[in-house]
Amino acid sequence: MSVADFPVGRSESITLDVTDDLIDRFAALSGDFNPLHMDDEAARALGFTQRVAHGALAVAFLSTLVGTKLPGPGALWSNLRLEWLKPVFPGDSVHIEGTVTAVSESARSISVRVEGTNTNQTRVLRAELVIGLGAHATISGNGATNEAPLPTNHPETAAAADRPVYVTGGSRGIGSAVSRALARIGHPIVVGYRENAAAADGVVQSIRDGGGTAVKLQHDVSVDPDSAEDLLRSISEQVGDVVAVVHGASPPLVRAPFPSTTAENFDRYWRAYVLGGAGIVQGISPAMAAHGWGRVVFLGTSALLSAPPPQLSAYVTAKMALWGLTRSLAVELGHHGATVNMVSPGLTRTDLTRETSPRSFLLEAQRNPMRRIGEPEDVAALVCFLMSDDASFINGVNLPVTGGMVMP
Repeated sequence: MSVADFPVGRSESITLDVTDDLIDRFAALSGDFNPLHMDDEAARALGFTQRVAHGALAVAFLSTLVGTKLPGPGALWSNLRLEWLKPVFPGDSVHIEGTVTAVSESARSISVRVEGTNTNQTRVLRAELVIGLGAHATISGNGATNEAPLPTNHPETAAAADRPVYVTGGSRGIGSAVSRALARIGHPIVVGYRENAAAADGVVQSIRDGGGTAVKLQHDVSVDPDSAEDLLRSISEQVGDVVAVVHGASPPLVRAPFPSTTAENFDRYWRAYVLGGAGIVQGISPAMAAHGWGRVVFLGTSALLSAPPPQLSAYVTAKMALWGLTRSLAVELGHHGATVNMVSPGLTRTDLTRETSPRSFLLEAQRNPMRRIGEPEDVAALVCFLMSDDASFINGVNLPVTGGMVMP
């Protein structure tokens, strides 16, 4: 299901009959036996001609429209504003019509205006809905982008061509988006991966198809953090001296209450984030010093800037240590013309969050000031800026990419 299937102006409708039996069954299901809905005499005492259908029954009618037609199977509500205009009685036929009024590619949602009329064509309700279209983005299988690279004579591109970047975890998620975005502005890219060579090949090929330079590099930073210098030297003939790194490689998230969190869990994240990051920066430090230019971007987490989520103590602790490394290296490497910063995403649609329920995504989007969750491209855009000469005096900071959910 794609938002492209539901352009602004598309309409769908249903007609449902309100019967005594339907009202009785809804009362049994909901537990709402208000006499207004169950007894004609009680309703007349309140000024109605007969008993009145439950207002929430109208919500069920809206659910029928959303779940079967607009957009149909896989739909999930994230917002509803409903106004009842007239009561609905047994014997009424209610016609519900919805029309798409807005589409959000980034949030994978549509906005729908709904009107309901009764048998006499009197409006009985109106509503506005925001509906999500499942959990995942509708993107091409190889992650291709329609964004064109900058022209080769663009000054930023010319400088970037001499500044190869090693992107750890570059075959998927945020790393993949960062690799492609940096390639579009001219940087030669080393796509780091641990196991999925096919995914790394896909990123490399998409960069080359766009006119960029890219190679893949198998490197498990958590197993052998000291091997980075030798590995990068081995591919320098293909891309040149690597003078920048974006370190985002991460083991899978393992949730566990602190009393049952093992030393192995702490060690896994410590080696991947801190030892791995330190080893890579040590490996490229001679090249940064020789070129008088360098960039280091560590991927953090918004949990460092607000109350962290429960059951992730090993993960958050290692990321906090990586923040300490960021600050220390910013001081030590600055005189080489190198900057060291951290970028901390909030909830972002990646492999690490694949177990997050679609409803949780939609609820988080509703809470966010931007009314959506993060995409890998949001993080990539900031990384591209930090790689530029315009960011040459930004050093030793932790920048959130949260849409305003975190404001340090």
